[in-house]
Amino acid sequence: MFESTAWRGTYQSSAVIVPFKDGFDALPRCLASVFAGLPDGARVIAVDDGSCSDPASAPVLASLLKHPTLVLIRHDRNRGPAAARNSGLQWCRENGVDTVILLDADCVAPADFVQCHLAHYHAYREALAVAGAIEGCGDGIWSDLDAILSWFTSVPRGDCEIRFPYHPPTTNLSFKLHAHSRRLLRFQERLRTGEDVALFRSIRNANEIVRFTSAPCVRHFDRKAFAAVLRHQYRWGLHTFAVRSGSLDAPIPARFAFALAFIPLAPFYAALGTWLTMRPWLRHRRSGWPFVPLVYLAYLMKAVAVVHGTIVRGAALYPQDNAASGLPRRRRLWPNATADL
Repeated sequence: MFESTAWRGTYQSSAVIVPFKDGFDALPRCLASVFAGLPDGARVIAVDDGSCSDPASAPVLASLLKHPTLVLIRHDRNRGPAAARNSGLQWCRENGVDTVILLDADCVAPADFVQCHLAHYHAYREALAVAGAIEGCGDGIWSDLDAILSWFTSVPRGDCEIRFPYHPPTTNLSFKLHAHSRRLLRFQERLRTGEDVALFRSIRNANEIVRFTSAPCVRHFDRKAFAAVLRHQYRWGLHTFAVRSGSLDAPIPARFAFALAFIPLAPFYAALGTWLTMRPWLRHRRSGWPFVPLVYLAYLMKAVAVVHGTIVRGAALYPQDNAASGLPRRRRLWPNATADL
């Protein structure tokens, strides 16, 4: 299923999982930032999700991939970010890791990145997951818009519990690995996007606690073009029906009924999404008011994607044989699911 240069040794308490596919210009910057502050005994698990070329052949990556703390896992084909994270989690379970930190390859971590996450689990022993803050980086109005749309749940705002309808993104996010969390901490591999929504609904339904903290704060390099921002938001609208219904393979009548009911509600959906997105930002930065019309436009575009993903099932899902787990037809993602934004 995948190749691994797995390190075997004594018990390791923490590991950072960095999934990637191609993008060899961003990955070195990410890995270097993690290595710079990595405490003794911690590991970095880099998961190559079917890159077009061998990452070891990239000169800028060659030395980083030989770092003694790094484990490289390679998928023989592209299976999606959920599968990449699951492969990293599987390695961690098999090697006795008890705290896992997820980080995207287009992020840069501060020097105390791992230490902060480990310290939070001493402070918040009741929490299953802890999410840190994210600062968007980029030049121009479209990068600012991308940051507002992508990181509104990650605005630095002190320490608090993350409650419905918000959920954290899957970067700068850590989990405890133990027997009880094993069944919860698995991403749905058939979802092209929204695997984080599915995961956190399962965690909430199990009455587990997810906390937010302003430190550590990672930097994410945001999109610079308006079209790229809208494409990203459109992709994230495609999974809404699967999330709403809790079924990956709902029958066609149910899909059309949902689409017909949703279309007249699209302006209200966009308004609600805009309000939930802008509320944390305006508390953090009053100068965000001029972005409200652009955020509303992005949510209208996302509403179109909701209808698209509802009617065309394949737009939101990978083929069933793409997932290693082989989910059964019409499997419920979680009981009593509610819609995500």
